[in-house]
Amino acid sequence: MKTIKICSVILFALALSTGCGPKVAVPPTVDLSEYRTIGFIAFNSKTEGNFDEYFNERLLQEISIAQPRVELVELGTAAELLDEIGYRRLDRDAIAEIGRIYELDAVITGTLDISDIKPNVHVFRILSDFAVNADVEAKITARLVTTGRGATVWAATARDRKNVAHLSVRAGRPFFLYAKNPDEAYGKLVDAIVRRVTRDLRVRYVRR
Repeated sequence: MKTIKICSVILFALALSTGCGPKVAVPPTVDLSEYRTIGFIAFNSKTEGNFDEYFNERLLQEISIAQPRVELVELGTAAELLDEIGYRRLDRDAIAEIGRIYELDAVITGTLDISDIKPNVHVFRILSDFAVNADVEAKITARLVTTGRGATVWAATARDRKNVAHLSVRAGRPFFLYAKNPDEAYGKLVDAIVRRVTRDLRVRYVRR
């Protein structure tokens, strides 16, 4: 009987030490609501296919879910914006001009890099369209830049590598990221890097 009581006390003490108290919400590290309107410059990996479109949709969705009070304006790619405003580089002056034209307080911008796609097949000659699996590594660097001073007030980086399925290969062209069903093909890869790069924007729950 004493042994049972002693074990119970020990188990109770361990439970307390491992934090079995109630969970409390911790506000996001970055509060986007401090900025009235934020422009979203689409991330461009320069990879052929529909990966970029799918990625940008998921990133926008994650930001909106994490901070629903934020007003986001989709601006297109950096190349499209620069051509529109007559600038060569997305520097401080260009961002200020974008802010003036679209009445923005800040913009979200950055880079999206895709590694060399390594298909899990050995192809000597491609005679027709078909689908393959491939190992793909993606890295994103995101920044929140104010349009007034051109200051970077937040930055985050995330990367991951996963096997991507159902990629299309076109006759006479290199491998590229196109899938009829993006969710099934590279949903896991995109979800992983999107969740990591937006972690500072989400509420966290910790035990007290």
